[in-house]
Amino acid sequence: MQNYDLPDANTGNTFNGAVFTFADIELIPEPEFFQGQPFDTAELSVSPGFGLEPVLQLSSERESLRIETGRVSSITITPFLVALPPGLYHWDLKITFADGRIKTYIGGKWRINPIITV
Repeated sequence: MQNYDLPDANTGNTFNGAVFTFADIELIPEPEFFQGQPFDTAELSVSPGFGLEPVLQLSSERESLRIETGRVSSITITPFLVALPPGLYHWDLKITFADGRIKTYIGGKWRINPIITV
């Protein structure tokens, strides 16, 4: 799994989103399985630690993640209000392919900062 830390966000503020583009073959550990296979669903989970329940889940089924497939495929985190308490979180992105395979290619840390103005 590739490590990528999401940009810091402030609690109570809008996170502008992010785009993960799957065009660089180095990002894909098993490119022979990826090429030509459309994504079916994607789910991003955020947790305060490994083995703990997620405190935030974004999903293509709930339209908080947008999937675009083609020669270059991408998954977009759409903007949303960050309602998490300040702290350091861990996240990963699980992709389900149209043929039923499930892969987690990317994950990392995400710092949520406190704000003074309420």
